[in-house]
Amino acid sequence: MKIPVNNQQLEIKFRFKSIDEWYKQFPDQKTNEDLFDVIFTGLVFNNPMALAKALYGGLAYLGKDMPAFDDFFDALSDYEATLTDTDKLFIDALAELNASGFFKLQLQAWKTQLETYKTASEKALSNLKAPRKMDSKQKEAYEAQQAQLEDVQERTQSVLNALTDKLSTIENG
Repeated sequence: MKIPVNNQQLEIKFRFKSIDEWYKQFPDQKTNEDLFDVIFTGLVFNNPMALAKALYGGLAYLGKDMPAFDDFFDALSDYEATLTDTDKLFIDALAELNASGFFKLQLQAWKTQLETYKTASEKALSNLKAPRKMDSKQKEAYEAQQAQLEDVQERTQSVLNALTDKLSTIENG
């Protein structure tokens, strides 16, 4: 994947050095798990800033020759404006990550983690028992816990569906 920046075609190459750059771009993330969650979720749900930051990390191999983020962001915006299908940028970014051994493992681990969350919330929801006699406070607590578990299920399923769609697009060319 190449992006035209400052009159050059810069190739996106995800390397371990990308992780250092991503921590600069996503300073609130303190662990690799959190970092990859933000990146993968952003790419799956077509978040343009997540795309820009993820792709910028793919230029970390350039070292001192790496363009400034603002220059890259402007160039990416200009490039995106020429595309008829902007979703392709997000799919291509995921495909590049999925093609790299380490990042492919991270993507698979992220998917497994989501599936685990979904299964755990399903189990917790099925085990959630309403007390026989509830006062209003107990009823409110029960309903809040039920709503929270249902929300976790819905959001996790939404992410899994979006990821599956993107990955199937990658696999089917």
